[in-house]
Amino acid sequence: TKLDIFVLFGNLLYDMGEYIKCRHYFENLLHVQRDQDSSTTIDIYRGLGRAFLGIKEFELSRNYIGYTYDYQGKFNTALEYYFKGLQILERDLNNKRSIAYTLNRIGTAYYYKGQDDLALEYLKNHTNTLKAR
Repeated sequence: TKLDIFVLFGNLLYDMGEYIKCRHYFENLLHVQRDQDSSTTIDIYRGLGRAFLGIKEFELSRNYIGYTYDYQGKFNTALEYYFKGLQILERDLNNKRSIAYTLNRIGTAYYYKGQDDLALEYLKNHTNTLKAR
């Protein structure tokens, strides 16, 4: 599809070492195709994860890689990546926004697993973290 060509271009930016351009490109592509086919969405999130890895934003990279598993319904694997990212993020207490995002993703994964109590706990932590900013 046309979107597959756009994803290939984003991957080319990554291969050329243009990590920041790659990041912006995939972020824009994600907003453009929001409600379209899930396999392309997974590729876009994977591209974002690689871009963040390239610019050495490791915690954000893990979140986006976790999101690709989340999107495929592989919630246990997604949670592993989210928790690894959260551990790194919590070392930098100035990064409340990213911590809140990760807590939200963890809560959402638990919700889809049917673990409502854990989902509620992490979603409340998400809200409290945002309020504390």
